[in-house]
Amino acid sequence: MTYKEIRKNKEIKAFIKRAGINLTSLGFTDHSEVHTTLVADRAAAILKEFGYDEHTIELAKIAGYMHDIGNAVNRTHHAEYGAILANDILKDTDMPLEDRVTIVSCIGSHDESTGGATDPVSAAVIIGDKTDVRRNRVSNKDKSSFDIHDRVNYAVTEASLKINADKKVISLNLQIDESICTMYDYFDIFLQRMLMCRGAAGVLGAKMLESGDAKIDPSKKVLGFVGSMDTANINDFLVGYLEGVKYVDPEIKVMTSYVGSFEDVSKCMEMTTQPYNQGAQVVYAPASQSILGAATAAQNADKYLIACDQDLYSELAESDKDLAANILSSSLKNVGESIFTAVEGWQKGEMSLDQDYTLGLDSGAVGLAKNENYKAIVPEDIQKFIDETEQKVIDGEITVGTAFDMSTDEVAALRDSMKP
Repeated sequence: MTYKEIRKNKEIKAFIKRAGINLTSLGFTDHSEVHTTLVADRAAAILKEFGYDEHTIELAKIAGYMHDIGNAVNRTHHAEYGAILANDILKDTDMPLEDRVTIVSCIGSHDESTGGATDPVSAAVIIGDKTDVRRNRVSNKDKSSFDIHDRVNYAVTEASLKINADKKVISLNLQIDESICTMYDYFDIFLQRMLMCRGAAGVLGAKMLESGDAKIDPSKKVLGFVGSMDTANINDFLVGYLEGVKYVDPEIKVMTSYVGSFEDVSKCMEMTTQPYNQGAQVVYAPASQSILGAATAAQNADKYLIACDQDLYSELAESDKDLAANILSSSLKNVGESIFTAVEGWQKGEMSLDQDYTLGLDSGAVGLAKNENYKAIVPEDIQKFIDETEQKVIDGEITVGTAFDMSTDEVAALRDSMKP
């Protein structure tokens, strides 16, 4: 099944057409085939510029073209509805299962309120989607009734997406008429879009003090935590990490600090260097887009780092082996696996869209990256201990706390109780 064939598919075209009609009638900006084609083309251009193979580019084009079909059902949960529709349509084609899962996952995770990038395909589609800013996207003709989305798009007099593969930079350049829309409106709309397994990391960090590794000084029972911001979301990682550390050894201390930014790489490197210099043997860093700063600090100190969200070692191993070498593991949020589980559960009648579900270690939604570096560095007995501990969490023998059930003072008290 090719992109060219997808664009000729009457069922897909009908859903895209209905999605555009629905959103136009509700006063939304353009979500017609013009938008979906632009997203497909832009996603393809991004991946091509960064040297991805033709097959990956083809999947991104298909996902980009189909990403908004869920709006034919309802704007609310449109990403999830779209994933379900796409799975139903594509499973009747000759598309391989792995390709179908990649596309379904991308569609289900493209909305910034519920998803995020999980692989190159979804990353390219999300960028293509969120950078479609143009005056002719505004369907509302009454300027006096413009909402913030109308103003943000209508104010654009010129827009261009610049891709610099050498510097690994993608930039959206906009010329705007500030008499129509202020810069504050742009920040309001785009900030969340730009910023789009906790206990296991703590156990791993604590157990590594017993590993006998040449980079570990077992006499210094100190670990580090560097979060991007002092917020409930980031402190949720902290709570699980601290509980994991205490489970292994209550005498281990943890130095906690925050970058104060989601994307300041230099500041992150500075804040991660500090605990290493003060004796931290391993640092866990849920540092969002600034994570490369933490990786650089680990490389400079020749100490171990546990990263967060994606398998950072595997992402860096080919392009920068030296930078990747000290990344012990990553705590993973497998959004793609979660989306596929939800779609499959809905189709089997086991899950519904109007109910919240918690997915954990048992479903593969979270976990540690047990890649080749992890297996090479972590002794087998510690790997076995971590596997057994994860099973205890799955079986309910160990309950991991959450910052969302704690007050700010309670989080601070836990943090302070483990200071060196």
